Amino acid sequence: MKPTTLNIITGFVLLFLCYHTAEYLMLFRNSALGFLAVSAIFFPLAFFIGRRQGDKNLQGWGILFEKRFPVYFLTGLLSGLALSSLMFITCLMLGVEAISFVPPLPGFLSQAALLIFGCSLSSLTEDVLTRGYFFRHAGKKLSQPALVLLSALVYALNHIHRLAWINRFTFFTFLC
Repeated sequence: MKPTTLNIITGFVLLFLCYHTAEYLMLFRNSALGFLAVSAIFFPLAFFIGRRQGDKNLQGWGILFEKRFPVYFLTGLLSGLALSSLMFITCLMLGVEAISFVPPLPGFLSQAALLIFGCSLSSLTEDVLTRGYFFRHAGKKLSQPALVLLSALVYALNHIHRLAWINRFTFFTFLC
């Protein structure tokens, strides 16, 4: 079944609202529980939307549960962790960032677990929203460069509320 244009737009808007509601709860309401709860709704919602658009599972959004999935998934997560760690260490060495307080270990571990789980969940939902959705619906209609450009544009617009930070910091600081 080929989804209609209205069906595609409605699906994107619903996923967009779900993603940004979770982000709003974390950034502006400081509600980790609200963030996690709404983020957890994203994948069942994506599954439901995919079913309404003719998919049988989440493969339409780029989530392929195949034999090599664990290897690819862990490679991606470890690569991201290594790059983020390298950037953070660089920021520390350049004096862009400073560690001002180290909490006691039990408090640190619970907060670190929440941060790691929350960032992983947020990254996965964002990939579905800004990449998977467009590759699913425009992958055969647009050239690969146009598709990458569209995905990058949506990714950038997805963070439009954070662009004010660019005025306060250098580009490198923004990356840290």
